[in-house]
Amino acid sequence: MSPLITNHTINARQFMILVTLYGIGDSILYIPEMLATDSGQDAWIASGIGFIDSFLFAYLFGKLGSRFAGATFIQYSEILLGKWLGKLISVIFILFIFIDTILMLYEIGDFLLTQFIPRTPIQAIIIIFLCITMQGTRVGVGPLVRASEIFIPWATILLIILGVALLPQINVDRLFPIFEHGLSTLWKSNAQQIGFMSEFAILLMIFANIDRPHQGTKAFILGALLSNLVLFVLTLLAILVLGAELTTKQIYPGFILATRIDVGHFFTRLEAMLATIWFITIFVKTTICFYATTVGVTQLLQLDDHRSLILPLGVLMVPCTLLFVPNNTYYEAVISPFWTYYAFINGVLLPLLLLLIAIFWTRRQRQNL
Repeated sequence: MSPLITNHTINARQFMILVTLYGIGDSILYIPEMLATDSGQDAWIASGIGFIDSFLFAYLFGKLGSRFAGATFIQYSEILLGKWLGKLISVIFILFIFIDTILMLYEIGDFLLTQFIPRTPIQAIIIIFLCITMQGTRVGVGPLVRASEIFIPWATILLIILGVALLPQINVDRLFPIFEHGLSTLWKSNAQQIGFMSEFAILLMIFANIDRPHQGTKAFILGALLSNLVLFVLTLLAILVLGAELTTKQIYPGFILATRIDVGHFFTRLEAMLATIWFITIFVKTTICFYATTVGVTQLLQLDDHRSLILPLGVLMVPCTLLFVPNNTYYEAVISPFWTYYAFINGVLLPLLLLLIAIFWTRRQRQNL
């Protein structure tokens, strides 16, 4: 029972790269503002707590994936829960991936519309980016991994340049007073971050492609921690450079950070640099999600090739994106608060339930021997 519909296997190091880029994803622009809104200048502490969450979630997903080597979430749902209940859980999980994909498509359109090309219809932006994502899905995991191996050194270099160039703008006084808003706000901020981290569960659809599954858990953990390190540093820089108040007032504080760079009145305004990093990470994340959606539906319907579903699902995603997220106000007021709970239920509780059932199932089998 092989899930490798495109017949591509990857090693643990390649999977770690995918997890890192996936974890940074769209979070690189949103996380600082989300954390600072609740925790103020303590946003960097809330982000630091995220290391614990990243480790625990990656460990959970890694253990679940390694128990069923060569199978995806869809396949071992039916193994553990039976045909009909397993298919129901699979439908819920696929819907979760589908919604996550259309949210990212909207984020791409909204970002380009507000920051670069304000007169371009958002539909055109979504369709163009979706076409690129569909092509990435068509070629499969192997080429995406190789592209990620090319992307990650450049993304790392750009992040280092960004961080070093911002050093003259740092004001340590902006970190104080610490714990001004109390510890409760840290947990509230961390809860929103958990919503993003819960999306790591979607990588269980890729975990099956690892050639040595026993190494997958370690790769999952390392990738999750590396992505959280990037978000932690970015959040810390946002507070040190912009301050908590200005960070909360910006939709994309990470992008605004790059506009503050001014080294000798020569090395200035490097917002395109951060945008490049974001395009790399969100392309990887969106392509993984779209791939996971097509593979999930293919396995649910027991089809032979996921590529036959790429065009129908792609066409369906465009109107769904525009209907599900009509504008940024609706996104911030309705979807963002709701997403934390929705993602946690589908991305953490469902895998945890399957893992517990798998552990109980294994023990029962041993007792019957």
